Amino acid sequence: MSKLKIILMISLCLIMMYSCDSETGVPQPDTDHINLDYQLVRYEQLLEEIDADDPVKGYQELKQKHPEFTELYFKRLVPLIDHEENVDSIRTSLFDFLNDPRITYLLDTVQMVHNEFDKETVPKLNQAFKNLKFYFPRWTEPNVYTLITEYAYQHFVFEDGNGRDGLGIGLDMYLGRDFPYSRVAPGVAAFSEYITRSFDKSHMVKKILDVLMEEIMGPPPGARMLDQMIHNGKKHYIIQHLLPSVPDSVIMEYTSQQMEWVSQNEEEMWAFFFKEELFYETNMIDINKYINTSPNSPGMPDEAPGRTGNYMGWQIIKSYMKRNPDMSMEELLMVRDAQKIMDQSRYKPRRN
Repeated sequence: MSKLKIILMISLCLIMMYSCDSETGVPQPDTDHINLDYQLVRYEQLLEEIDADDPVKGYQELKQKHPEFTELYFKRLVPLIDHEENVDSIRTSLFDFLNDPRITYLLDTVQMVHNEFDKETVPKLNQAFKNLKFYFPRWTEPNVYTLITEYAYQHFVFEDGNGRDGLGIGLDMYLGRDFPYSRVAPGVAAFSEYITRSFDKSHMVKKILDVLMEEIMGPPPGARMLDQMIHNGKKHYIIQHLLPSVPDSVIMEYTSQQMEWVSQNEEEMWAFFFKEELFYETNMIDINKYINTSPNSPGMPDEAPGRTGNYMGWQIIKSYMKRNPDMSMEELLMVRDAQKIMDQSRYKPRRN
């Protein structure tokens, strides 16, 4: 067979395996052959179905159908039940909880905002799960539970039955950027506007993938800022490929203006990190605002958002993967030496 024919065959195979999103240019893998097998439980709706006149019976039925999650929910997430044998205490606690105006308001609001959850969100979640299984064939999708916890938990992974993972999604933490989260706990940083503006449906699947990738990746290999940058850059790179149609601003949880600023100021940010000797900094107090969610990046112009270190780590990984086009996502995670990745990436920041 001629070399030309071999090249053509390889090209056709690659086209069959991948197709690029027309706007982002990120490949969409062919996942038609991948099947999903997980349970979706709308737990907040099951709570609404409990008979307030006999809440103990409703609780027992929930525990029979979903034992691990019900145990977790009522003993840790919404700690209402201490002792199973105290039936009177269970009855009183559940009755008060289900009739609390704050809870009924929250359940009604969640139902209104997420009334199309099965049609809007589940297909996106399914495709993300399929993409995840494409890149990580040994990964098993978790059972999914939606819930409310009075704004306490956005998402978490737990051990469900039969050794399988479960994924909890707090729908009360995805009520939209117009929901008055600042009134929930005035003055609490976790409900600042720069954080809650991503508490909407457009960010939900991305945030879920953050948690799932943390389970797959484990902790960063070191405490230096460079280790953190490269680790988070890997996560952003992989999530971008799990959500190939999602814009970069959602991946970074930036506004469009913030995304434009970092993309136009890569060279300046790179020079700043070198000047301040931040790459090898190990004091988390000094580097947190360049890695974790923050309204800004200290020392940079006011327009600079937080997590600029993660953005730079993402660009380094992009450059590294361009130089290693045959490397799989699993192989990328196996390269734990952040310095080696930065050196071999030969990353050059974009100039204005």
